[in-house]
Amino acid sequence: MLFYSSDNVDNIFKTIMGWNVDGVIAISFSDVNCEKLNQTTKKPIIAIDCFYSGKQNQSSVPNIGLDDRMGGYLMTHHLMKAGYESVYVCCYRNYGVDAWRWQGAQQAPEEAGEMGSGCKLKMIELGTTAEERERTYREIMRQMPFRGKTALFFTADILAMEAYYFLLRGGVKIPEDVGIAGFDDNAEAIGFSFLRLTTVRQDFSAKGRLAVEELVKAIEDPTYQMRSHSLPVSLVLRDSV
Repeated sequence: MLFYSSDNVDNIFKTIMGWNVDGVIAISFSDVNCEKLNQTTKKPIIAIDCFYSGKQNQSSVPNIGLDDRMGGYLMTHHLMKAGYESVYVCCYRNYGVDAWRWQGAQQAPEEAGEMGSGCKLKMIELGTTAEERERTYREIMRQMPFRGKTALFFTADILAMEAYYFLLRGGVKIPEDVGIAGFDDNAEAIGFSFLRLTTVRQDFSAKGRLAVEELVKAIEDPTYQMRSHSLPVSLVLRDSV
């Protein structure tokens, strides 16, 4: 068993081709790179959290993922129900699972009828570097106090906690000044925080377990057709909103 991680996709391809692997689990690859890997290696491949690089899936590789749209919908619906007049959906960039979670969030006001009619929903792309995100957090602080009850819904717990500590140093009170919600129920991100983060829970272990089970079946039986899975999510309500 070989575990290999790199920011350079070409290095990953070279490493896989250089080892006599029986199969591959590709984590957070684009659909284009999954398909390229599939065509190049001719080995059983399954993805975890594969994301579309365009409007349509361009890969035949099965994927183990989440019902990300439902997660975005559930949290946004909860925030509207809790009386938040503005919800900022904060993500790294508008692609992959972040885009799907944003799509789910957009469905909530549309389907909530009168309850959602007064809610203002906006997406904020925070950026992929700490410097980019810090500039955005400073801009958010400059908007305080907000005119209406406002929540920041982060598409990853690690982003929610990063923003929380930045805002905390600036004297912002959570949830009195602004509510904060996350996505993942990531114990590593939130386990040592005083903030009890409201979030969307996913089962990380189930993703890995299903991927391995499917891959082993395909390795042992070349006629086996691996299946994609979309795992359910659920709300975890705590004190941050």
